[in-house]
Amino acid sequence: MFAILIALLMGAVLPLAFSPFNLYSLAFISPAVLLYQWQHSTPRQAFAKGMFFGLGFFGAGVSWVYISIHHYGNAAPLVAGLITFAMICFLSLGPATQGYVLVRVFNKNNPLTFCLAAFPATWVIWEWLRSLPLNGFPWLFLGYTQLATPLRGYAALFGVYGISLLVALISGGLVIICQRQFKNIKIWTLCILIILFVIGWTLTGKHWTKASGNPLPVTIVQANIEQSVKWKPGEFEKIVQTYQNLTQGHWQKSRLIIWPEASLPVFPQQIPKLLQQINQTALSNNSTLMLGILLGNPQQGTYYNGIMLLGNNQGQYKKRHLVPFGEYTPLKKIFSFLIHYWQIPMSDFSAGPAIANLLTVENIKIAPFICYEIAYPGEVLKYSAGSNLIVNISDDSWFGKSVASVQQAEMTRLRALETGRFVLLGANTGVTGVVDPQGAFASLLPLYHSGTLDTQVTPMQGKTPLMIWGYIPLIVIIFLLLLGSVNVTEKLRRVFPYWWRR
Repeated sequence: MFAILIALLMGAVLPLAFSPFNLYSLAFISPAVLLYQWQHSTPRQAFAKGMFFGLGFFGAGVSWVYISIHHYGNAAPLVAGLITFAMICFLSLGPATQGYVLVRVFNKNNPLTFCLAAFPATWVIWEWLRSLPLNGFPWLFLGYTQLATPLRGYAALFGVYGISLLVALISGGLVIICQRQFKNIKIWTLCILIILFVIGWTLTGKHWTKASGNPLPVTIVQANIEQSVKWKPGEFEKIVQTYQNLTQGHWQKSRLIIWPEASLPVFPQQIPKLLQQINQTALSNNSTLMLGILLGNPQQGTYYNGIMLLGNNQGQYKKRHLVPFGEYTPLKKIFSFLIHYWQIPMSDFSAGPAIANLLTVENIKIAPFICYEIAYPGEVLKYSAGSNLIVNISDDSWFGKSVASVQQAEMTRLRALETGRFVLLGANTGVTGVVDPQGAFASLLPLYHSGTLDTQVTPMQGKTPLMIWGYIPLIVIIFLLLLGSVNVTEKLRRVFPYWWRR
């Protein structure tokens, strides 16, 4: 029981390694303690410890989903709590299964391969599985914790998964170093860890992309409209007035103005005169407005969470990665009964086309993403390959004043590092700001306040190694780690029996 409580505690403290707490050293310590426990467990015990680790990790890290289900979905507290707990249990099956497989398949008595190969490889596989469409929750990857360390230098080479691999490898190294036996292995392990940090530090100074053209004057609007009033028809005129008041005075000096996700929570065909007026204002000021709006035809049962361009440049984008149980119901025949327990507005969206065109503003190619689409590393890499700039609009007021918005902003910083591009964040309540190609905030608005952010962003050209090769090098590395974990260890024991025993 004590070991189970330790696993639960280690999982519960791990979210402190992420934003806004940024205690990044916990990203090494917490998995290391779990790995040490697995090293002294049977497969069933490893499953149980992994399960409780996951309950602590996701229970402390993403329980903010309760807010959207209860406060804005109008579900009863008990129902919202049960749904949240069920989601946390489902996500916890990841570390539970990892622990079982790790102990069952690999030789835990061989620390070199168990801690430095099998453990980091299976950890990354678990994270990758969480990014698949059906699971749809690519949150709290270990790699996001290292934005303040030299390991961020690997982002342009291997992405967030690669950094997660290194963090897990370092955790495995700590387990080896802290054990009494295997003196020679300790020395080599310490050398490997030092080399990893030195290489990462060197890579942080590398610029993989370069400026292309003149800076673009941009204004990002943060209206701070409460979710509880946003979808009420009687509040629409006030919402429009809020955005117009905040935007007034910026038309002439900005070539691009950004309103957040679903800033106008209606369909274009419902407000043709208003859109015509806004379009004319933008045109007369030689500017472009990018706004979040609903697209499609609700009468035909097909509608999208979208983006529309008005003014100098025209275009549309339809969100492709939808939030499970928030924007659509996966496996409707099985889970349709859940819809009766909460009423989230517009919760039956259709997904946009898998292949979408980039938006163009002032001859600058923009890759747009809505809300947590930015959390899918592979999708962002694929879609932003031909872009000069990335824009992410969102409305995190669904999750109240929780850590959800800053966790998403943390992921956005990694996307900037992976692609070597500026990323503009436009959110209803925040985080609203500009992330530079080095993953740092160039400018930022305070959370939960209305206001505007005037800035200039430089379009970028070129590709990072990750954009060129994708995850192929990382997949090869993981394959070799797993292959070596199964085969190499016993050969080493036979060839160097004396060295291995020391």
